[in-house]
Amino acid sequence: MKILSKEPLQPAAAKLLEDAGHELITINVADNQIVNYIQDNQINGLIINTSKLETSILDQLQNLTFIANTNLKECAIALSDKKQLIKLDLVNANAVSELVFAHLLNGARNLHDANRYMPLEGDANFNQLNTLYQKGIELEGKTLGLVGVNKAAEKVAKKAVAFGMHVIYYDPSLENVQLSIEILGNSISVNIPAKSKSEFLGEVDFISFHTGPVEKHWFGKDELAQLKPTVGIINVDGKGALDEVALVEYLDKNKLLFAGLDTFESEPSPEIPILMNPKISLSPNIAKYTKDSKMNMEIEMAKIIAESY
Repeated sequence: MKILSKEPLQPAAAKLLEDAGHELITINVADNQIVNYIQDNQINGLIINTSKLETSILDQLQNLTFIANTNLKECAIALSDKKQLIKLDLVNANAVSELVFAHLLNGARNLHDANRYMPLEGDANFNQLNTLYQKGIELEGKTLGLVGVNKAAEKVAKKAVAFGMHVIYYDPSLENVQLSIEILGNSISVNIPAKSKSEFLGEVDFISFHTGPVEKHWFGKDELAQLKPTVGIINVDGKGALDEVALVEYLDKNKLLFAGLDTFESEPSPEIPILMNPKISLSPNIAKYTKDSKMNMEIEMAKIIAESY
């Protein structure tokens, strides 16, 4: 079939499509011209990279065999003839899990704060800063609690085990989770125990949210009040799950150790108290977005198309 891609694909993805006998045409056709181009050139499938394509345009493309969106916010293939929508969000799971540990290590060793002060005072007050930042903590032997379990949470759990951490989770919809972890070619099975909310809050040293976007807080003042003051909280995968006002209050009162945030309740304009808090490691909603996840997503998309047609 003839496939139109509005942007160049990764070479490996393009090769998969061409090896399956498809003709790949790469032209960035303007949205207002795309319907005519597809009709004039007898295009069968469309690959786009956008967070939004006008509904009026999509309505005119119903005869296409498939439409694939390689935008990492969408990550889906609509197989029109099979009346099937295939989500590709699993390709982002490793990227999300690695950012969890980036923030976790930042907070545990005070790197986010040291990076603010070293450029300003490193030359004049090096020894004082050396003393100040010797109070970091290690991950090995600590308990990481996962709030919600998805593919990214499973990746986080595997990395936590590699760090020598204990892993528990709180998710009312699930029973115990069994993970298979491969180390040096050997597969081992690890049981991740489910906990009640009260058990979870009493046992954790660190928390990572994996609820996906939600409309109601999973953790607010009542939950934060039950945590040890040495707990660090990471939220890169649970927009809306954590009460940010309560988080700042407990950090300011030294009732929590640190936080790492990549998702915010008021995106794209996070609240100033969040942005200015020295105990919070920050990133601008980049958890899913890496060169590798983009490449992996395009390859997975190409495999599905090649296997389906």
